[in-house]
Amino acid sequence: MLFRSVLSLTSPVPTNPAPHSIHFMPADSKGMFDGGRTSSYHISNVRECRVSKRAPATFKLLVQKDRVEKRYDFEADNAKAANEIVAHIQTLRATYAEEEKRAGRR
Repeated sequence: MLFRSVLSLTSPVPTNPAPHSIHFMPADSKGMFDGGRTSSYHISNVRECRVSKRAPATFKLLVQKDRVEKRYDFEADNAKAANEIVAHIQTLRATYAEEEKRAGRR
């Protein structure tokens, strides 16, 4: 199932109420919480994120919550945008893993 959506990635900012989170909602929404259903996941719940081989302007996000895996297919404006989004998510995952390792929690 492909659907166009808006993806918001938060970085670790002290005033941010949900650091290391990914939020997405239907593309026809005007603002972050205006209409539509927003889904939010902590970056540690992201199991995989990669650009589709068949359609390079799409990317797949596999998340796990409460022992259930869910796959989202997103469509970016073009292949370059899809690659940038996937690279950003992978960087967030790596940064979070490194912070957890330094804190001794993993």
